Amino acid sequence: MAVVIGDPADAATIALADRARRTLAPEDGVVVAAPGAAPPASLDPAWLAGREAIGGRPTAYLCNGTTCSLISS
Repeated sequence: MAVVIGDPADAATIALADRARRTLAPEDGVVVAAPGAAPPASLDPAWLAGREAIGGRPTAYLCNGTTCSLISS
């Protein structure tokens, strides 16, 4: 799973999320969230905890379970 933090309407966020979808396996999910946004009710809040847009730019994290690593900003 990947978590992309950035304005969901921003072209750079959309491009980063699309790249994650092309790179990950079909069964992997990609969550896009605005910085500081509350997670959707269907998502465990741990997925977004501590995730932020680095330098104000859309940022992607690759997650295994609820442990995520920065992959792109």
